[in-house]
Formats: sequence, C-alpha cells, structure tokens
Amino acid sequence: MQVFGGFEGNPQSFRIVTRLAHKAGPKQPAPPSEDAAPLEAEEPAEFFGLDLTAAAIDAVSKYPWPYGSNSAKLRKWGAYGSDADEHCDVAALVWARKQTGAPTDENDRFRQSFECQLMDWCDDVTYAVHDVEDFFMVGMIPLERIFDYEDLFHSLDAPKPSTTPSVEEPDSDEDLDPSKYPLTREWKSFRLYVQEDWSKSSNDEGQQRQYDNKYLNQLRDDLIDNAYGSTGWKAERDSVIGQRMSQRRASDLIAHFAGNNVGYSGIPMLHEGKLKLSRNESDKKAEDESRKLRDQCDLLKALIWKYVIRLPGLATQQAGQRRIIRDLVTIIAEDPGEEPDPLPGHYVELVKNGSGCDGMDFGPEITDRCARVRVTADYVASLTEAQAVAMHKRLTGIELGGFRDIF
Repeated sequence: MQVFGGFEGNPQSFRIVTRLAHKAGPKQPAPPSEDAAPLEAEEPAEFFGLDLTAAAIDAVSKYPWPYGSNSAKLRKWGAYGSDADEHCDVAALVWARKQTGAPTDENDRFRQSFECQLMDWCDDVTYAVHDVEDFFMVGMIPLERIFDYEDLFHSLDAPKPSTTPSVEEPDSDEDLDPSKYPLTREWKSFRLYVQEDWSKSSNDEGQQRQYDNKYLNQLRDDLIDNAYGSTGWKAERDSVIGQRMSQRRASDLIAHFAGNNVGYSGIPMLHEGKLKLSRNESDKKAEDESRKLRDQCDLLKALIWKYVIRLPGLATQQAGQRRIIRDLVTIIAEDPGEEPDPLPGHYVELVKNGSGCDGMDFGPEITDRCARVRVTADYVASLTEAQAVAMHKRLTGIELGGFRDIF
C-alpha cells in the first residue's frame, strides 16, 4: 500500500462512508409510453457511499487533510489521494470543507470542525472510561491497589490529619507529595510510568509534558472525588454489586468529563467554534480546567497502555494477527487469472472499474495493479477478526472448511 498512498484507519473509515458503503436509492417510476401499462416503479438505483451532507462528512473527518500534507502530523491523515486529484477520496473532503466554510489560510486550513472536536473528545472519554472498567472487571487493571479502595473506604470519614508542620525531616512520599488519599506502592509505580511516557510527548501547544508528583496526585484525587471514592471500595469483580458499582463509576466519570462542563468559544457551529471543557468565564481558568480534564482522561488511557496493551502476551497475539493480515493481502492481491477469484463479486467489479486509483496517472498496467491492491485492502479491512482468521485458515490450507462456506 505504501506505493499507492499508504494505509491508515481514519481514511479507511472515511472511504467506507463516502465510497464503499452499498446503498439503494429510492424507487423511480418508469417513464410513460403511448401503449404502456399503468406506471410501475423500477428497481431502486444502486450507489455507493452513505450520501452524507457536507456537514456530516466534515464532522467525521478527524484528520482533515490528505496523506503527507500536514507536516505537524505526518503519521495521521484523513483521506486517500491528494488535493490535485479530483477523482480520489480526498475530493469528498475538499468538497465538504468548502461547503461548510473551512478556513483556507495556511495556519488554520487543517483545523477540525466544532462537531469533529466534540466527537473526538467523546471518543477519547468513552474509550478511556469503558476500557478501564472492562479490564478492571476481568482482573487486568488493579484499580483497587492504585486507588487503595479498602483504606480509602475507611479514610473518607476519618478525621483529617493535623496540618501543623513537623520539625522532623520528611521521610515519606506522603510528606513530599501531599495527597488527600493514600499513596500506594502500585500508584507510585504507575505514576512513574506516566511521567516517563508523557515526557516523550507534547501537549496541544507543542510544550513538553513534564508533570511533577504533586500534580499527578491531584489528578488522581479528583478522579477519586468524582467516581472512585464512593464506589471503589465495593470492588468485588464477580458479584452483582461489583457490576453495579462499575456501571456507576462509568456513569459518574462520563458526567465528569463530558457533562455540563463542556462549552465552546465563538459560534458553536462547524469551523467557527473551538471546543472548551470548561464554562469558566476566565479564559485562563477555563484553559487550566480544560487541560486538567484532558490530563485526567489521558491518565485513564495510560492505565490501558501499561496494564493491557504492553503486556507480552498481547504482543505475541498481535504479531500473529499482523501475520494473518499480511498473508491475506499477499494472497488475495495476486491476480487469479482464469481461476475463481477469492474476492466477492462486488469487489471484483470495483477492481475492473479501477476503484481507488481513479485519476492516478500510473499508466494502464500500474493502475490495474493499484486497483487490485487498493480493493484487496478495502476487503480485508472490512472483515471481522473471526472472518479474517477463518479465511486465512482456508487460503493457507490449515483448515479447508466446506465449499459452501461464505469465507
């Protein structure tokens, strides 16, 4: 795919809603003739893409630029093709952004629409909240040790410790990094992981993310206050009450992240508004509150990375999944010649029509190859995991299955 514009999940989703989704149009009556019978409706006309409005197309464009055109984010892009190719996928993006009044100046032309900013934030919140709860409930994320539920339950109503300064030197992290709640060993280990991980990235303003222990403790304290403090101690994973508390935590966190605090600056439509996560009248306070909410969401996402995504067991599984995808694309992308094609009929027609390579000046032979590779990628990307595994077994001869099987 690198030769023909690369492969990335976001432009693939954009391609599905603008070109690949199969729809039928409304039935149209047949034109009358002199000796025609009473008017009868013809079969509906078929077309591809979801026939979305310009505003809807713009709202789902998380990275509203073609491959390689945004030097600040070369690893991400939103549509296949280039600005110069009026027949490629990016043409739909260019059309939508013109219709919705997207800025064209160099500094702002890649700015997300207001709706897309909101969608992007809700996507982050949903992913962070529900994945953390799901992996906690199956025992992979030790929230009870990170938030110290048992001690927390007893300390919520306990008398507050004296704030009188001690004449002795501090001998614990609690003295050096004050927190409302116990600083467990698991939390300290996770906190160090977050500091090291965030120091390798930058925030929205391009500044390096370097946060001290006190700030990270405050993020955790706020999460406890808003969700984990009242429900965390009831942490029995396999019980009915545990399930209810998990649902309650998820609900409380979503309200915390995306409830009444979400506002906007400017007109809340399309490119004229900028999403804020605070309704504070002071711009400085609103900016600080917004950054804190985003950091709290990133803190939950870091739990998923540390305790799930970077597990050695998952790494070996992903290596196997990559092998399956690579084999499927390699086998299916080969032209079968006179033999039955492993591609379904609809995809074979797309290859014949040069789909995905329209307007690309490769020459006939290269364009045909481009179409075969492009449509193969579309097909493999449309498979569920179970379908991909089943098809891989059949194509490699591991399990032949039956000749009437769909895959």
